[in-house]
Amino acid sequence: LKMAKGTAGWADYYTSSNYWLFDRRLPDPERHWDKPLAILKSAGASTTISNMEFGVYALGPAAVRPDGYPMTAEEVKANGVWEKMPKAYRDWGKPFPDWYEVAAQVARGVVTGQAVGLIYNLYWSTGYPGIFSDLLYARHAPSPASAAYANASGLLAGTTYLRRIPVGSPELKAYLFRKGEEFLIAAFTDGAASPVYFEVSGPKLRVLDLYGNDAPFEAFGPVIQVPLRPGQLYY
Repeated sequence: LKMAKGTAGWADYYTSSNYWLFDRRLPDPERHWDKPLAILKSAGASTTISNMEFGVYALGPAAVRPDGYPMTAEEVKANGVWEKMPKAYRDWGKPFPDWYEVAAQVARGVVTGQAVGLIYNLYWSTGYPGIFSDLLYARHAPSPASAAYANASGLLAGTTYLRRIPVGSPELKAYLFRKGEEFLIAAFTDGAASPVYFEVSGPKLRVLDLYGNDAPFEAFGPVIQVPLRPGQLYY
């Protein structure tokens, strides 16, 4: 509050490292910005928010297959990659996500960041021995996260967040955005795999996966069924 009062009228927007946007324990991540916004408003400061950085630590070069493709979680486990990591990282007590899980978390961060009104989503890229929070998984080779990040950023560019769509349990999340006369829904699960249903219409109806590829779906008149599963996000 002291910082907000001291900068009111001087700062156009405020920044934050919004790592909580990736926290799956939060049933309503878009609601966790309410308190900071209330503090800024009470101080007469700008309530426009940008993020300073976000990223997801992942297993680095050790989790790349001999053919150059990133390993899945199953391959990481089968090859004993985690056991080969420096002790300092293993002492943290939890293995880092595999490349594909990182991609899903990055897209989730972009979607929820847009929902809380961030004007920028800056991906933080760094590398330490054995681990990356990075857009590359090999030299000059884009990671799955970079494709997911580019796709999410491109699809949501210029959109306005409208509301959260109730689709069942709190672990199932769907966010509605609008750009002109077009609407976009971003949906994912923070729990078990589950189908969700949306009543939609229009000649340009498509369902895209995390990377922007067309994804299969079933239609029952104006209702479509999208099978959500962990580690994936659909538009």
